[in-house]
Amino acid sequence: MALDRGYSAGTVESEARRPEPPGEPGAAAGGSASAEPAAPVATAATDLPPFLPSWRLYLYSLASLGLYLLIWIYRTARVLDPAGRRGKHVGWALACVSPPFACLVLFELGRLASARCRRRFRQRDSDLMPALWLALLAVVIWATPLRGLYTAHVALLALPFLTIQARVNGAHRARSERPATQGRWPGWAIALATLAGLAVSTAVYRRVDRADYSFAASLSSQDGRSVSGASGRFTIVPPRSWVRVAPGTVGGKQSDLELTRADRTASIVVYLVPVRGQSLDSVVGQRREIVSANAALTDLAESRFFLTETELEPASVARYQFGRFAQDYQFTILTVVAEDASYEVVTWTHLPTKDADVLVKAIGSFHIVRKRSPEGK
Repeated sequence: MALDRGYSAGTVESEARRPEPPGEPGAAAGGSASAEPAAPVATAATDLPPFLPSWRLYLYSLASLGLYLLIWIYRTARVLDPAGRRGKHVGWALACVSPPFACLVLFELGRLASARCRRRFRQRDSDLMPALWLALLAVVIWATPLRGLYTAHVALLALPFLTIQARVNGAHRARSERPATQGRWPGWAIALATLAGLAVSTAVYRRVDRADYSFAASLSSQDGRSVSGASGRFTIVPPRSWVRVAPGTVGGKQSDLELTRADRTASIVVYLVPVRGQSLDSVVGQRREIVSANAALTDLAESRFFLTETELEPASVARYQFGRFAQDYQFTILTVVAEDASYEVVTWTHLPTKDADVLVKAIGSFHIVRKRSPEGK
């Protein structure tokens, strides 16, 4: 910017010292308006992407669930690489959905932006630095519980792309002290659309990441100690190193207790449903219809017994195996009808699995907490 100003001042001074051509004496002394130097005309930076504050780009990306960032990548690539085909730049934008390919696209955008921006001011930033930052953030996300959060992907992986926009903004400022933000819509309309987008995106983030928020905030259960559900009407001993999560994380929202492995390859969900006059056969049949509704049943084994010899509560343990493409999975469900409620312990795991024994042991530890009678008080 200082170089541009120095160049302009030297040009004006040399024009002032240039001798007048013969035949036009007194033109300058006459004070005519035509002899005054013309004001500099601001030209649009057509060889640069539009000026956009980095914080606005980040805000637009959050409000649009990350979709605006893909549009920005396409538009920026079209300006920085005018010789490239449109399909190539569309591929760049779509490839950024995958972090490894996004690193390559970010490196290429940084290289193209630096080639343009260095004509305006001297910049010594490495073209590889934004891609390295993106790779580091991707490793941090995938190595932590953040890997399952869509919010973390949108909020963190968008940060390295802001450095490209910062280089473009610096080039615009080198041309003009107050570069104008280009846009087809008035500022108030953009502000309202952004606020509405943030409200909608926040609701979507919470709905999509609800299970992962619960999983990230859960604590490991104590090994060998029984836990009870929200109703307090039963206890069960979870397997080692399993975690307890909020209802609705791995099962239905109406569940009473949910337990899962740390890698979420197996889970235990306990349901407590009030029943009136329903038999064990009807409860088991209803659960069988729900379980086998969306997959092909390959194997079924069921056994009936009494949960305790003193109370003679009828119970059923049914094992369902399903085939889904190249991966099989198994449900083992304990159903007990006692007093005025039915208890269902639904266990799920992939096949082949090493959790079969621990799931059977967990089902065997299920115990119903008896209500104290008034005479026993």
